[in-house]
Amino acid sequence: MQFGKILQLLMAENNVTLRQLSDDLHISQSMLNNFIRCIWEPNFNTLKHMAAYFHVSTDYLIGYEGES
Repeated sequence: MQFGKILQLLMAENNVTLRQLSDDLHISQSMLNNFIRCIWEPNFNTLKHMAAYFHVSTDYLIGYEGES
């Protein structure tokens, strides 16, 4: 699954709006929209903050499923 879909899923599961996530992480709504639409990818620092915010691993956020 792509990062944008995972982010959307986490937002829905946690009842977090784009505006709320933007405010809480100090990221613009347009940047978050670009993450969701898979136009941009977050840098490592942003990825760590998102993982901590949703209480998931960075591996989960990027869709890493381990070795096959």
